Amino acid sequence: MFSIHKFRDVAEVQLYLNGGLLGVDVNKGVAGLIGTTLSFTSPAVGACLFVAGTAPDGKLLFGDIKTQIEAAVASVKVYQVGGQIALVHSAIPITLPVALAAAPSDAKKLLGFAQNTATAGRIIKDHTALVAPRLDWWNTTNDGSHAILIWEG
Repeated sequence: MFSIHKFRDVAEVQLYLNGGLLGVDVNKGVAGLIGTTLSFTSPAVGACLFVAGTAPDGKLLFGDIKTQIEAAVASVKVYQVGGQIALVHSAIPITLPVALAAAPSDAKKLLGFAQNTATAGRIIKDHTALVAPRLDWWNTTNDGSHAILIWEG
């Protein structure tokens, strides 16, 4: 079976292939995160309890969110893709997907991740792999997006 996925830019494709997660736009900060917890099950078990940051209005700015998550779970790298928060394994090469605990949390909701289920990326193998999931095809579409074909097994 094959699946087709479409992305806005190359950075989104790379995040997906490397087992990362993409959340909401954090350019203007996120209100309500202070006092909530984001729990990870991969690439390491850990949790980030968000505390007040540099913004005077109670929001956490991207820099605060990045600093706090990376301090709490050192094996997670936090960056932005088109303004959205992106989480990926910090190892080079990336060997493990990022996964968030199944329990619902306000932090998961506020950052744009599924609430009542475990949320996990998956590592997509290259086209030479004999096991799924495997990248079979990648093309830029007429609208400048990127489409990839994944062999699911």
